[in-house]
Amino acid sequence: MGTWVTCPECFQDLPRKYKSKKERKELHVVTCNGCKNKDARKAYEIGVKRGIWLKKWNRAVNAFSKAGTEFEKIGDSNSTLTIELMGLLSRLNADKNEKNTHDVIEKFISEKYTIFLNKDFFIPEFQLYDPLYYEAKAWREFLEIGQYENISDKVNQMKITAQEFFNIEYGPLYFSTYIANKRLTNVEVALNMEAESEQILGSYYASQGDIGNASNHLSNAIIAYLNLEQMAKAKLLKSIRQSLRMETACWICGARNQGHRQTFNFKYTGLNEDHYNRVLGLLNQRQERNPTFYNDTIYTTEKPIATIQEKDIKEKKYQQGIYLSTCTVCQGLLDELSKDVVEEALIPVWNSIHSLETSVNEIVSAINAIQTKLSELSNLAHRH
Repeated sequence: MGTWVTCPECFQDLPRKYKSKKERKELHVVTCNGCKNKDARKAYEIGVKRGIWLKKWNRAVNAFSKAGTEFEKIGDSNSTLTIELMGLLSRLNADKNEKNTHDVIEKFISEKYTIFLNKDFFIPEFQLYDPLYYEAKAWREFLEIGQYENISDKVNQMKITAQEFFNIEYGPLYFSTYIANKRLTNVEVALNMEAESEQILGSYYASQGDIGNASNHLSNAIIAYLNLEQMAKAKLLKSIRQSLRMETACWICGARNQGHRQTFNFKYTGLNEDHYNRVLGLLNQRQERNPTFYNDTIYTTEKPIATIQEKDIKEKKYQQGIYLSTCTVCQGLLDELSKDVVEEALIPVWNSIHSLETSVNEIVSAINAIQTKLSELSNLAHRH
């Protein structure tokens, strides 16, 4: 279609003396007032020249909408569909909110436009239709991920999405700037889907205490992130995988288990340097006396627990401290005991408060008695 829409009925009747194609087009624009696609042509040229070329996207959308309506009136279905596609792609730039993007993707892959498939059809001012169609189909699968809450369904949809992107010919994705806010290739999106789905499965199995499956899925996620050169994420998952494989013992009862991140608590105690070194020395002596029972129960802020309890460490940055591992059963007992101890310790405090309240009440009563006596004396003075 170019930037000028021909009308064959009158264009072919122009005198042949106008050999130049440019001359013939200019003459046609001036003389062809009765051409049935004149209004459609004008709206189309406004959409291209005053819309797309100037990046006035709302103007382009409105002009293409009018042009599409005019082409539809004269029964030019191919031009109507072409104009609609140009309008959809212009809408992406005119309104970049998520809802509009979803709507454009859905409409772009609707069946009525598939007549352009496998015909090397180029959408004027944009690009070939075929790669955009298959990319839009993949993005539709991507956009459906958010509707799933069940882990199994969500992961399954992520796998389907990854496969859709793998099936596209390698190259940068047109719609990624509107959906992901950056230019990505199909392989990058697919590998990200693979990595995130494996990470979700790893977390799920870890929460269920299935250390073997959790470790396997985390390993798959690490490989995907390494392929994407996302070293920070790969390093974090390696630390989590290591922590799941480590065997931990409870400092109190000696119970041992893998995956202490899920089944053990780690109580932090901040100490100044003198007390820190002294307490750590005493704890290590106890551990050395009975290494079987107390092994792997003490962690300082410099040991692997620092990566596992990352949030705690950030909150206590630059502080020295000690973690003691306790299983959830013992921790429950400790919480109950500490509650009882606190309540017992508060008894004298509440007694003191009650005694203080009694004293205050006595003082208030004395003040009221004095005020009454003063009032009586004042009345007596007025009588005399």
